[in-house]
Amino acid sequence: MSIEQEIRAYILENIPGAQNLSFQDEESLAGGGIVDSQGIIQIVSFVEQKYGVKFGDQEINEENCASVASFARFVRKRQTP
Repeated sequence: MSIEQEIRAYILENIPGAQNLSFQDEESLAGGGIVDSQGIIQIVSFVEQKYGVKFGDQEINEENCASVASFARFVRKRQTP
């Protein structure tokens, strides 16, 4: 399973109200009403635990946390030596 697929599966299984939603990897999670700020923090926590990466306080932002794709890019960037 790709990083995007794993993050999407987490959202669909764990974020209240997201189970019946359809969204694209590049779609804004908060802007699209898929998750609220609390949901973003849940996804950050999942990503940190699942992939062994750490978000600094300044890195929890629109660039890294806007969409499934942006979370996946952050993981790949952090996993690259």
